[in-house]
Amino acid sequence: MSFWKRLVKSFNQPFETDDTMSPYYVKKAGVWNRVRFLALLLLIVLVLGFLLTNIRLLSYENLYHFIRDMGTSVAAAQESADTLQYVTDENQSAALYRNGLCVVGNKHFTLFSVSGRQLLTDSLNLSRPMVCASDKLVVAYDLGGTSVCAYNSSGKLWDLETDFPIEYLTVSESGTVAVVTTGDTNLNFVYLYDIECNPVARIRKNSYVFSVVFNEKSDRIALFELNSNMGNFVLHVEQYKFGRALSQTPDYGMDFYGVFPYYTGYSQAGQLMILCDTKLLYLNEKGKIVAEKDFPYPVKSASMRPEGCALCFQSNSMGSSVLLWVFDARGKSVFEKPVRAEAEQIVLQGKQVWLKGDTLSRLSLKNGDVQTAQTVCTGKMLLVGSDGKLLLYQKAVTEIIAFEN
Repeated sequence: MSFWKRLVKSFNQPFETDDTMSPYYVKKAGVWNRVRFLALLLLIVLVLGFLLTNIRLLSYENLYHFIRDMGTSVAAAQESADTLQYVTDENQSAALYRNGLCVVGNKHFTLFSVSGRQLLTDSLNLSRPMVCASDKLVVAYDLGGTSVCAYNSSGKLWDLETDFPIEYLTVSESGTVAVVTTGDTNLNFVYLYDIECNPVARIRKNSYVFSVVFNEKSDRIALFELNSNMGNFVLHVEQYKFGRALSQTPDYGMDFYGVFPYYTGYSQAGQLMILCDTKLLYLNEKGKIVAEKDFPYPVKSASMRPEGCALCFQSNSMGSSVLLWVFDARGKSVFEKPVRAEAEQIVLQGKQVWLKGDTLSRLSLKNGDVQTAQTVCTGKMLLVGSDGKLLLYQKAVTEIIAFEN
């Protein structure tokens, strides 16, 4: 008899009794038997619903990480490192990978878990080491060189040597790697590799490719080319559909004159965000401008994340305050006020903005309150994880900061 038939039979089957049992308790037992059946049925529905909505996260790799880290999860919850130490190289770069820290130097690669446990080390040979990470991969590469190495927390997955010097590299959430190389006479190539380093596509451009970005679903890719015309910059933007292969022609191509791009990215709402020296632009999937904001002063610092964009401005008349602008994923302004804080670096994270100068402050976008931590931040880089985890990175040691809620 199948599981479902036995389940239905247990629901309809009368509760077994004898003559000595009270009719009252017999009735109650029957009710609770049906409640047990409905609770089990609800549990099955919830489990199936969870599996269907998170099917893309179910992989051998994630199952491996779950089983491997089960033994240390309790200890990590009770005790975590206050500092992370690693071998120092002359040149270094750092990034967050699954809320842990990855440090890449000329000769060394070091990866830490979210609890501060050292997961992986490796030897490298990079002149100008850089690192880029998504949830699937962390990639170390040699800016201006030809070496690329991809890792996850289990170890090195692959490496490759490019034909020409690397100008730019990024990793999508699905693990696709985009590598921009430059050849002779301003010839740029954009190479796309899947998570196993299989070549997916190659795009040839006769102008400087400034940036390549993937949307959150990794089914759209945008290329940003920088040209000049009569002494002025011209920003050319193209968007392509991207699945198992790249579409042959772009969805659109647009030119913006007299602007220089600083940051580019896709928002959670699918809008393409472009932060330039004089304005902020949001484009929809058809390339139409849906939001545009001109700047009153030069940009002091900025943060572009899937939840939107945050900008800081400062003029001589503002003293120790900065003008903070924050826009959501659709380009709607959610905050435009002066803030009394330092802002050499800012990070937008959810409904709050972190501002770092010599000290560290946090601004709530809900009520505008600013809290300042008694932490010296001079010469350090702020890294903010998805759960609010704070890291202050510097060359030899990284501090983990606990900020009161």
